Amino acid sequence: MTYLISSLADTDRIFELTEKLYQSQIFEYVEPKFWLFVETASDHKKRPLVICTNDQYYPQQWLLNNTGQSGGIVDADIDAPEAWAITSGSPSVRIAILDNGTERNHPDLTANITGGSDATGGSGGCAYPATNGNPNWCAGDAHGTWVAGVAAAVGCTGVGVTGVAYGSKIVPVRVFQGTTLTNADWVASGINYARNNAEIINMSFTLAAPSSTVDTQISQAVTTGRGGKGVILVAASGNNAGSTPGYPSINQNVVSVGRTTNQDLRFMDSQYGPGLDLVAPGVDIWTTDLTGATGANTGDYAAVGGTSFASAAVSGAFALLLSVNPNLTISQARMLLESTTDKISLGTYSYASTPNQNNGAWNNEVGYGRVNVNNTLIAMRNSNITGPSIICTSGTFNLTFKPNVPKTWYSSNTSILTINSVTGVATRVGSGSGPVTITMRYSVLSTTYDITKEIWVGTPDVSTIKYDNGISAGGAIMFHPIPTIQYIWINRTS
Repeated sequence: MTYLISSLADTDRIFELTEKLYQSQIFEYVEPKFWLFVETASDHKKRPLVICTNDQYYPQQWLLNNTGQSGGIVDADIDAPEAWAITSGSPSVRIAILDNGTERNHPDLTANITGGSDATGGSGGCAYPATNGNPNWCAGDAHGTWVAGVAAAVGCTGVGVTGVAYGSKIVPVRVFQGTTLTNADWVASGINYARNNAEIINMSFTLAAPSSTVDTQISQAVTTGRGGKGVILVAASGNNAGSTPGYPSINQNVVSVGRTTNQDLRFMDSQYGPGLDLVAPGVDIWTTDLTGATGANTGDYAAVGGTSFASAAVSGAFALLLSVNPNLTISQARMLLESTTDKISLGTYSYASTPNQNNGAWNNEVGYGRVNVNNTLIAMRNSNITGPSIICTSGTFNLTFKPNVPKTWYSSNTSILTINSVTGVATRVGSGSGPVTITMRYSVLSTTYDITKEIWVGTPDVSTIKYDNGISAGGAIMFHPIPTIQYIWINRTS
């Protein structure tokens, strides 16, 4: 129900009264009735939703959209075009590519590259040492360019490939030379730079052994990055077929990513086991290559494979999440992505609650499952409690996010409102009236999550709201006789 209050009060006093009414929590909204000037937000043309599918090699990019090409299973993909209907990435979301360099002047990357650093100092035996994240043009140094293209190659140009988050930015950070040469200081320095210059850090490599120096910088990134919300670190599980993910992906603060085939199966060399979080496509992945004769293929593009590119796809998926909601903490973002995966190949893999894997049912070979970023964006968009804002007699509450997780409903004041802990049906107690917090609580192993909704029980009693000068804002409403009539819209639903 909506009310219109009129008053002979000056504008400043109307704003005060509006705020006082809203702070009472009785009304869903309270706002002055302004005269507004209209500026149309249309150029008078109707256009269909634009989803980038026109790039040259897009039909081969089954990781984005598996239509059965090359004998794959339809929809064994990350549902990228469906996700792009919500967002294709924001330029304010940056993915740091910690690697052996990224070709900054590649025509499918240059528009999305910003900043950069070379933690190795540009030393080495190459004729053209790297600077500011450039590759050093040695044979085999294309890796960082491949990874960057999967995560965020420029889209909708009609040529080349499309990155998962083609509207986001790439920050090249060189932390190793060639394909094998690095040290803990270089990697730690790269993470330190990236946590201050990016929202997501992609590490498509494994190191021979864990490092306390690197662990310290990882910890700093997840605790202090993004203003305390935490930089999201993603790493490849490795390609050695071992039953333990490689380092640094095994670090609990890093998202460990294995790779799948176009048949939704773990690729035989993808490292797995405790600590693996999820999987993504990583076989025959089309991406950007070093340009000219230095590239692995002619035409500046190549098809590559490995957990490196599964990791890059997941970094792109996180970029899409943060493009919709940049205020997500690292734990919230991980919960969203990891709990909305596709549980692939159920005839092959069984999923169950597992210690230290707190975001849903998990499997030893494919983790929580194959990432589905469209599922994630839809869940994030709908992750609120649905139900009435005011209950006069009864109402039903539900949660569209994580519907398959056992959940328990609570009322903050059972003397005026009870709620069935299983069904979410709430019932007013007698003539009780007042504010109540509805809580939906669910637990996954050792972690408990609460989602809340503030409501009002009973008919709001506006006579109890006092204006600053002691005049009641309800019942027999009386205001000081100021010449201009002002109006306030207030609303309740019962």
